[in-house]
Amino acid sequence: MSTPRSTVLTGIRWGLVYATVYSAYATVVVLVRGGPVLNVYHLTLPTLIGLYFGGGVLAGGIAGALLPIGRHLIGAMFVGFVAALPVMFLMAMAMLPSDEWSSTLPIVGLSSAALLGPLCGGGFWYIKKKYSGFSA
Repeated sequence: MSTPRSTVLTGIRWGLVYATVYSAYATVVVLVRGGPVLNVYHLTLPTLIGLYFGGGVLAGGIAGALLPIGRHLIGAMFVGFVAALPVMFLMAMAMLPSDEWSSTLPIVGLSSAALLGPLCGGGFWYIKKKYSGFSA
C-alpha cells in the first residue's frame, strides 16, 4: 500500500529522471550549436539545468502528492496542469525580462501550464494504463 510520503518521493524521483534527460539534451545542444543558442531565451546552461532540476523536484512532488486524483484521465490531466503551474511560471520568469513580468508572465505561465500540463498528465496516465494493465 502506498503512503502519501512514498507517492511524493516517487514523483520527485521521476522529476529528477526527467530533469537529467532534459539537462543532458540541453548540454548536447549547447555543445553542438554553441552557448549563444540560449541567449535568445536569456538563459545560461547552468541556469537552465538548475531550472530543470528545481522544476523536476517541484512538479514531481506535486504530482506525487496528487497521485490519487490521477487514476482517471481527466484527473491525471488536472494533476499535470497543477504540477506544471509553478514550473511554467519559474521558466517564464527566468526567460522574460523582469519589466515584462506584470504584463506577460500571467499569460505565458497559465497558457504554458494549460497546454503542457494536461498533455503530460494524460500521457503519463496513458503509459501507466498501457503498461501496467489497469483499466479505467
